[in-house]
Amino acid sequence: FFFGLPSSTMMQDSHSISSAYGTYYNVPVEGEVQQETLFSKFSKVAVGVLVGAAVVATTMTVYVGLQDAETEFETQSVFNLLTRPTLYGGARPTLQPLEARVAGVDIPNAKRVEIALQSVYGVGPKIAKDILEATGIDPDIRAKDLSEDQLTQLREELNKPDYVIEGDLRRDIRMNIARLQEIRSYRGIRHRMNLPMRGQHTKNNARTRKGKRIAVPGKKK
Repeated sequence: FFFGLPSSTMMQDSHSISSAYGTYYNVPVEGEVQQETLFSKFSKVAVGVLVGAAVVATTMTVYVGLQDAETEFETQSVFNLLTRPTLYGGARPTLQPLEARVAGVDIPNAKRVEIALQSVYGVGPKIAKDILEATGIDPDIRAKDLSEDQLTQLREELNKPDYVIEGDLRRDIRMNIARLQEIRSYRGIRHRMNLPMRGQHTKNNARTRKGKRIAVPGKKK
């Protein structure tokens, strides 16, 4: 069979098959060699070049537009952003001040700095209190009221090697768990099985480590 036609029919009337199917399916007919002409090759290359140029031009236009918008936003003062009217003549809604960024983390503005610092992974109540004592910052001040010098002091204090926070702490924990699993200790095996490793009962609870229940088909209640 050849496209639903018997081979004998194809051999008897090959030219009719060519005229009926060759145009749509590009079926080569016996005795006829179909070669791609130089003009068709050149046209395909030209179309590809034009499409590539259009994509590059569109990408550059979008990139330049984003850069201009970012530059315009940075040149505007906070006062202008808060007081400039909208296009419809109404007052611009009040913008919340930007959150302070410490150790690569945005700390909440409305909280006391002693509590806000605990948003950093690896900083608890004790370390937050030690940092504030070392920098001489009042722990009752709100994060939004911190000056730029105080934020700089907090960043420099957290960058000291005395504190293991954020990415470094996550990496250390991940490596410790991998080491326990590699030596096949009891804790490592429990980690691998997603079970608690400190002696807790697992008959009834432990759903945090186990995850959601999985229904077993055919099990009697």
